[in-house]
Amino acid sequence: MIVRNRIIALLYRIAAFALLLTSFQFTWMEYSSFWTAMSGFDMLMGLMMVVMFGFVIVFNLIDLRHGMHGMAAGPYMPIALPLMAFSMVAGIVYFAYVLPLGCAPNSFFSLVFHALLIIAPLIEWLLFDEKGTVRFSTGFAFMTLAIFYYVFGYFRTVIWPETPVYGTFVYAYPCLDFRDPHIVLASFIYFASLLGAVTLVIFLNNVFCGKYRRL
Repeated sequence: MIVRNRIIALLYRIAAFALLLTSFQFTWMEYSSFWTAMSGFDMLMGLMMVVMFGFVIVFNLIDLRHGMHGMAAGPYMPIALPLMAFSMVAGIVYFAYVLPLGCAPNSFFSLVFHALLIIAPLIEWLLFDEKGTVRFSTGFAFMTLAIFYYVFGYFRTVIWPETPVYGTFVYAYPCLDFRDPHIVLASFIYFASLLGAVTLVIFLNNVFCGKYRRL
């Protein structure tokens, strides 16, 4: 199902952008600095979602010249879809793992922000974006972002060993802490969850457009 109304799409995107930006700002202010906040994969994905929705609003506004009715212009899906999948995983990991550990903010704005990491891209993808335009190879290529973050997260603590991410936690996630005896398992879960999410979202994206109907 795709909502073929450019005004409805625009209103949703403005609301999602405003809520994401506001909750993102209040959440990172709970860290010692903006760059410390960016040590979290969730905060990094939040920033990318804010940027994505900002661009999509501009595309949507330009597309209004074609009238109110019709499918609204959206993001470039080979880039946006893997990022949306990563965003949803980051939100789920926060509620299922990070929040119970207490190694990230748990304020009202933080809870709203992480809920939006799941809900905002999910609604955008299901109701407003084109389907069937992303290949599995594109999703696999985006795992380089996960690898880059993994390397960055580890070397951040090597370069700034006395700078905790939040509270007394030096590492944002256990998969980055090489002192953890379960580092191998934690790292496997990290990469497997992101790869699995991207693969599942691309598969469903193809199913929704009827790509496998003749198979």
